[in-house]
Amino acid sequence: TIEDVMTITRRAAGSKTVTLIGGGLLGLEAGNSLSKLGLSVTIVEIFDRLLPRQLDAEGAAILQKQIEERGLKFLLSAKSQSIKDKGRTKILELNNGKTVEGDFIVVSAGIKPNIGLAKTIGISVDKGILVNDRMETNISHIYAAGDVAEHKSRIYGIWPAAQRQGVVAGINMADGNEVYTGTVPSTTLKVAGISLTSMGDILTEDKTVEHIKAKDPGKNIYKKLFIKEGKILGAIFLGDVKNALDIGNLMEKKTDVSNYKEKILDTNFDIKGLLK
Repeated sequence: TIEDVMTITRRAAGSKTVTLIGGGLLGLEAGNSLSKLGLSVTIVEIFDRLLPRQLDAEGAAILQKQIEERGLKFLLSAKSQSIKDKGRTKILELNNGKTVEGDFIVVSAGIKPNIGLAKTIGISVDKGILVNDRMETNISHIYAAGDVAEHKSRIYGIWPAAQRQGVVAGINMADGNEVYTGTVPSTTLKVAGISLTSMGDILTEDKTVEHIKAKDPGKNIYKKLFIKEGKILGAIFLGDVKNALDIGNLMEKKTDVSNYKEKILDTNFDIKGLLK
């Protein structure tokens, strides 16, 4: 919230070091901003790589190198256990026995839907409020949309999904008949000088999925497609996002790219021709 930003900015003004829990999108963006304010930043991440939902290990290593060159430090595979006071300093204790000292601590460790009210009135919940394709709960005429809604075992937590879910719920509240068919997740890292877009399912363990890569280590460029039966399931664009939007459109349309999969990551390839 704006209030959080103002509180953190005020605290940063009188500090030299900060510990940030969470190496996801918001954590990296916050860490970069605090570093630009002159603070020494240490980011603690429970997974073995940064952006575990948006990058594979190879892409995460390239990104980490870029951010470390800006002065940020990382502790990976480290679970936060407790926080203790030491005068004006905060001590973060980790599960591996290590500790991290900072003038203050910022937590950016994901979202958790507030399902308390729904539970008290008998609405079915799991991780979020369970909804059908109409965004309707198990109780007729009660709908849920956005970060609190769980559709087909998935909570999206992104604006495009919330927007579409809200439209579907609103139409059906007005006696319409609209369905939500899901959203291709697409996230972008907002750090100046670093271009990153991740889309779709890049965490699949399906052995039948093909991995198509294009990279230029000297320019910190790493691109990867996840393809099954000719359809693009997911994509990573790091350092060069020129064709990311068009790839996203191919994913939405479920276009068969079997005949072009070895060329499609070439920036000179005419992707728009496939969209006609």
